[in-house]
Amino acid sequence: MSESTISSSESAELDREEKRERRMRAFKRAAIALFVVFILMVLLYGAYDYAFVCRIPKGTTVVDSNAARPDAPCFDYFFRDRRFEKLYPYLYYRRYVVPEGATEIGNFAFSDHRMMRSIRIPDGVTTIGAYAFRSCESLEKIRIPDSVRTIQHNAFSGCRSLKKIVIPSGVRVIEDEAFHGCEFLEEVVLQAGVECIEPQAFSGCKKLKRVVLPESVTTIGWEAFRDCESLEEIALPDSLKVIGSWAFRGCKNLKRIELPDSVTTIGDYAFRDCEFLEEIALPDSLRVIERGYCTALKKIAIPNGVEVIGWEAFRDCKNLKRIELPDSVTTIGAEAFRDCESLEEIVIPPGVKTIDTLAFAGCTALKKIAIPPGVKEIGSGTFGRCTSLEIIRIPDGVEVIGPWAFSGCAALAGIELPPGIKEIGSGAFSGCAALADIELPPGVNVAPNAFEGTHLPPEKKSPPKQPQTETED
Repeated sequence: MSESTISSSESAELDREEKRERRMRAFKRAAIALFVVFILMVLLYGAYDYAFVCRIPKGTTVVDSNAARPDAPCFDYFFRDRRFEKLYPYLYYRRYVVPEGATEIGNFAFSDHRMMRSIRIPDGVTTIGAYAFRSCESLEKIRIPDSVRTIQHNAFSGCRSLKKIVIPSGVRVIEDEAFHGCEFLEEVVLQAGVECIEPQAFSGCKKLKRVVLPESVTTIGWEAFRDCESLEEIALPDSLKVIGSWAFRGCKNLKRIELPDSVTTIGDYAFRDCEFLEEIALPDSLRVIERGYCTALKKIAIPNGVEVIGWEAFRDCKNLKRIELPDSVTTIGAEAFRDCESLEEIVIPPGVKTIDTLAFAGCTALKKIAIPPGVKEIGSGTFGRCTSLEIIRIPDGVEVIGPWAFSGCAALAGIELPPGIKEIGSGAFSGCAALADIELPPGVNVAPNAFEGTHLPPEKKSPPKQPQTETED
């Protein structure tokens, strides 16, 4: 190999080495520059965060939206120009100080201050107005002074970063939607004195795990804790009287709840969509059980004193196998046990006088049932689609079997009708494929398709003719 060839290859190798070194030096310079920029940004951010504190002017008694707005000329320019309206929430300070002597945080005072992180409220403030801190998305903590007496509706709604709140003892009512949508709120402590939690007060607080309710609380309003998905347990005080409709709907991780004896009213669907709620201890003071939809419920004891099992009270409780009703019950409402697919046994007390439409429809595991003598009418579709029902006793007091009352009871092989029955409605026993024999008392009015889809011979599908009495000329 010639010397010229070797020298040219060495030269090329040196050129490559030099290029690699140049690239490495450029990379190091760029990395140092980026690091310096990052440090400067951190310093500037920290300086802005801590140096630019908005101090509400001394002498202000009512803090309104004007008092809380930045007054620097550059900010004022943006606020005057409607083209920058979407920037407004991001032009506010991060930290605020309310002066001594202030008595009220007015309506909308800090609404949409999305960069606010903290605020110092002095003792002496008595009112936090409606929407006062609405959508302050960066607000992580706030101390509500003991002097506060009123927290108005939507005061803190949408404060997504708020993690803990302590309500002082001077507050009597937490107004509706006060903390609605505080998604990262984990703990709520209500001090003694709070009496009423109004509708949707804490709805949508998806991270809420712990709630401390004092003995002073008497009312939990409708949807008060709706969609609090992380709530696993809540201790209800002995002072509680009313649980509103939908109060705990969507509390997916709520596993058990014990209701104190002071509770007299539980609203519709109070525990609907509580997917893991398998057991509820109902209070002795309860008189009416309203609509429920506790679909995961496996066990429940109905206390003596309950008079009405309301409309859809236990509908779709697919895991409920057995239920015992106390002697105090007089009414079983429409669809009360509809589609309780695992229900195998239920004892209807003798005092029941009304079993409404579709009350037990779709109870596919139910094999036998006894109707008490006080019942006059079996409503429309009451036992429809009870496909395992084999035995049913209809007492002498029943006068009407409504339309579709036993339709689809494929296992029903025989039934004894009382002599006083007057009417059998349309499709009452349609689809009872195993029904091969029945004795219809004279004079009963039978709908044409009452026994459609059964194996009854034609002569059994209509009542015997009553003998005609001879008249003297």
